Amino acid sequence: MFKTIRARLTLWYVALLALILVGFGAALYFTLARALDQQTDDTLALAAQQLADGVNTEVQPLAFVIGGGGPNDVNTVRARGDLVRLIDAEGRALDSSDSSSALLLAATTLKQARRGSTHFETVVVHGESYRLHTIPLTENEQFLGVLQIAKPLAEIERTLRQLLLALAVIVPLTLVVATFSGIWFARRALAPMDQITRAAQRIRAQDLNERLNLELPDDEVGRLARTFDEMLARLHEQFEREREFTANASHELRTPLTIMRGEIDVTRARPRAAHEYERALDDLGVEVDRLTQLTQDLLTLARADAGALPIRFETIPARQILDAVVNELQPLADAKKIVIETRTEDSLRVRCDPERLHQVLINVGENALKFSRAGDRVILSAARNGSHVAFLVQDSGVGIAPDHLAHIFDRFYRVDHAGAHGTGLGLAIANALTRAQGGTIEVTSQVGEGTRVMVMLPLGGSSE
Repeated sequence: MFKTIRARLTLWYVALLALILVGFGAALYFTLARALDQQTDDTLALAAQQLADGVNTEVQPLAFVIGGGGPNDVNTVRARGDLVRLIDAEGRALDSSDSSSALLLAATTLKQARRGSTHFETVVVHGESYRLHTIPLTENEQFLGVLQIAKPLAEIERTLRQLLLALAVIVPLTLVVATFSGIWFARRALAPMDQITRAAQRIRAQDLNERLNLELPDDEVGRLARTFDEMLARLHEQFEREREFTANASHELRTPLTIMRGEIDVTRARPRAAHEYERALDDLGVEVDRLTQLTQDLLTLARADAGALPIRFETIPARQILDAVVNELQPLADAKKIVIETRTEDSLRVRCDPERLHQVLINVGENALKFSRAGDRVILSAARNGSHVAFLVQDSGVGIAPDHLAHIFDRFYRVDHAGAHGTGLGLAIANALTRAQGGTIEVTSQVGEGTRVMVMLPLGGSSE
């Protein structure tokens, strides 16, 4: 039963409450006992002093002055149940009742009285406890004897027994009530936890759209429930993206495979001339290259998602990167009659993985050329921006509509433009590679005016 939080919380609560109650009961008992003992001693001291005033010290042996009924009348004191007696300087009892004759006078007590000291002690007379007070009797600094008065402790003991009995009943009863109350409150407080647990057991990958939707206060359990719903929302979104990604990847992989299968079947349908076989092999080679590039892109994205993309940082001149990108893009630009310009400072350096940054700018640059028209101009530039280097790829092409702009980094997302081809992975890979290098990528565009892509990476030192 103690495997549940509810049971453990109740056990800890009851154990702590038991410790507090026992400690409080013990403190109450001993405080009251001490107070009653002190009150008894004070009463005995006062009574002894009053009786001492009623002792006739002018005659020998010593004797009480009888009569008057006042506080110094020995008969009045004895009528209350107290024991009183006189003892001379030699330790002999002079005036005592049958009960008080059982009182003991220890040699040490008599010795203390001779020195003028008073003494308190607890004694047992005929099976009953008494608090005994002994004081010296003197006249002109001469020791004459001692006066003893003893008060029964039965009333005090009865009071303490009643308190002990009350505590013995109240403490267990309180613990029983606290146990059941604690179980009820713990069950009520932790009920949302059970709902969360049942929901977690019930939810599968196919029904991640389910939510707890618990109306709870803004406490720990309430925040946990809301966090659980938010987690489910994120998981649902991620699973949907993964499903879409898997479906798109399957489609993109199936397309070249279908083309290759069709090319092979057509080619094998009948004997053909050598140049027809060469053409078929060339077509298969194109599809193999397409399939290889697609596979490489998917592998890059998978590694980026897993945080396992190898990055080798170097500090290199920004112009070196731009020149290499322009050299690779120039044939495509020449074929479309598009002019490429580069702008940067020779001293500007960037901290990056040169191979990954090259791939980012190639993907962005190819998109710029793809959606530009003959006679347009594409500008590749790099400039310092605070502690970063901003690489800009700007074209004056057809631009991107706002409803497409929000999705251009989604995988397999393609903007519908005439003549547009590709897998829709270029900008997704550029985004993943830029973030892996500790940078950011932003796109702004106006339909009919062109698109501007900015890649921000950390600034490099003069040497490294």
